[in-house]
Amino acid sequence: MLIRYGFEIRMYAMATMLAVLATIVLVLIEAEKNTKRRHLLQFAYAALVALGMLTLYYTIVIWLTHFAYLIWQTVKSKKPILRQEFWLMYILAVLLFTPWLFVAIKQFTNGALAQISEPMTVNNLLGVFSFNLLYKPIWQLDQIFGLLILGFITLFVVLLAKKIKNKQKNTSFLIFMAAGPLLVEILICLVKPMYVERYLVYSAPFLIALIAYLVFETRSKQRYFSMVYLFALVGFGIFNLQQVGNFNFQRMQKPDIREMATRISAISKKENKSNQAGTTELPILTDSPYEAIELGYYLPNNKIYFYAPYEELGGGYAPLNKSEFKIFNEQDLRKFNCVRYVYYDAKMTTILEDAGFSKTKNQDTEHALKYSDFCRK
Repeated sequence: MLIRYGFEIRMYAMATMLAVLATIVLVLIEAEKNTKRRHLLQFAYAALVALGMLTLYYTIVIWLTHFAYLIWQTVKSKKPILRQEFWLMYILAVLLFTPWLFVAIKQFTNGALAQISEPMTVNNLLGVFSFNLLYKPIWQLDQIFGLLILGFITLFVVLLAKKIKNKQKNTSFLIFMAAGPLLVEILICLVKPMYVERYLVYSAPFLIALIAYLVFETRSKQRYFSMVYLFALVGFGIFNLQQVGNFNFQRMQKPDIREMATRISAISKKENKSNQAGTTELPILTDSPYEAIELGYYLPNNKIYFYAPYEELGGGYAPLNKSEFKIFNEQDLRKFNCVRYVYYDAKMTTILEDAGFSKTKNQDTEHALKYSDFCRK
């Protein structure tokens, strides 16, 4: 998972880095005896928490895990909870996040969240391990890979049980950091289904750290066996990631935006050469802002329109709400004589036909992302 989302220019890699940095700072705060340096670290932690929330709201599972650990440590030490300094860190983090708070509330209430989330079922819980180790959703595991994951879970539980008996502080913290985000996710999903495998990618380093700690703290023979077993699993995972590539398991599609942009560019050049008098490049029409935004990166000089039959666009699409390239209904298609329709699911085919367009012979429907030229009859 870390490799998969590490090469995407999205917020997941940044969120992972912030979660790890904040966790390191939290550990340093606990160990720091100098008051001035501790206060500086506390300010840094609060800033990282706020920055993490600004980067990705779902990093809250990490901050709640930190908070739960601090509460647990306080109760265990029999100290007064309300007099602890960590309250000031979180109050400061909230204050730093406050300028964005109303925007966040609006986003949570205007349908900005993707409609791809699921409840945290037992299958999805097991999928956390199958994704992180093999880069396979649980429903894709065959008998062999299923047994490998079951073997890993058994090994993990055995090693963990042995370390829990020792009651070491390091073990407690790593258990909190590995299990905490999953438990928070389960609690969130009791209110509303919010699980998507990539939403927990920033908790993966802590699961890896716990596994590594358990392996290297065990006896030599068990350690070597565990290392070989884990490296074999990860090796399978890397190989599978190489084979699958950038695959979207929610849409069950492999994005072909760059390939589509290359095909459109080649077609446009060919059309321009065949027409000596020159030709106006066909406007591109996509099924949604999703395809239009990504195509716009590769085809900056093309006019790319997108279908969005909503009075208002929410979330990440909000800046496109009043875009001149937004196609709201059939009437907005009147300005076109021909369009190059780019689509995954062909949502607009009927709308185009009702508006008086018909499909021409120029099309490519052999890939996940397709295109068809439509012109007025």
